Amino acid sequence: MVPEIVRVRPGPAATAWLAGRVRAIQADDPLQPVTVVVPGHQAALHLRRRLAAGGYANVRFTVLAHLAESLGAGHLAARGRTPLTAVSRAALVRTAIAAAGGPLQPAAQH
Repeated sequence: MVPEIVRVRPGPAATAWLAGRVRAIQADDPLQPVTVVVPGHQAALHLRRRLAAGGYANVRFTVLAHLAESLGAGHLAARGRTPLTAVSRAALVRTAIAAAGGPLQPAAQH
C-alpha cells in the first residue's frame, strides 16, 4: 500500500472520517497494519479511545516528532550524530534565556 497523507480539521467529523478510513483500509484484512500520525500524545489517546468503541486491531499511533526522528535517524547516524533529546533541548533553551538577559533571565534556572 502506498502511504497516504491527508490533512483534516480536528473534531468529531475528523474522528468519524478516520474511523471510516481505518475500516476501509482493513476491509479485506482486519489485521492489515495501519499507522496514524498525530500531533501529540493526547490526540493519540483520544483517537484510541474513540476507535475502541467500534473495535479495531493493528492500528498504531505515532506522534509527528517520532516520525521525523525515524526518518532522519539514518542521516544523523551517517554523520555520527544522535537526535536531540528533551534534556538537551531544555538545556539549550535555558542557556539561550540566560544569554538573552532581560526579564526572562530568572526563568533560565527553572
